[in-house]
Amino acid sequence: MRGGFLAPDRAAVIQHCGPLRGRMALWANRLHRSGPATSDMVLDGLIVRPELRGRGYGQALVAAAAELAQERGYAGLRVELSATNEAARALYKMLGFAPVGRARIGWPWSGPAEIMRFARPAAGSSRSSPSPAPAR
Repeated sequence: MRGGFLAPDRAAVIQHCGPLRGRMALWANRLHRSGPATSDMVLDGLIVRPELRGRGYGQALVAAAAELAQERGYAGLRVELSATNEAARALYKMLGFAPVGRARIGWPWSGPAEIMRFARPAAGSSRSSPSPAPAR
């Protein structure tokens, strides 16, 4: 579905979810608070299964996203994560993301979010994206 559930095509959501669930999803979207506007590509919902964590999959996913962001001309990458998600914060810091603020975004029942950003290195830099190789 183009645009996802937060920028939905009403007919596509209803077709995908069914009449009742589709209408409920569309109604719930009205409650969502988006993060601040950005020229970065936003990573949303990056999850590695618990039994596979610590093997470099998160790094590989972020590296692939960084390459895609660069190909598409985004200034960098941004993540909005739960302020209590220490594991995710540690991964993003290790990959070179820096905290840029906190906000009350997402669903009303979500807790505060931390916003972190990875700036695309300047032209001519040898590092074009976070390293996909596990840091050991």
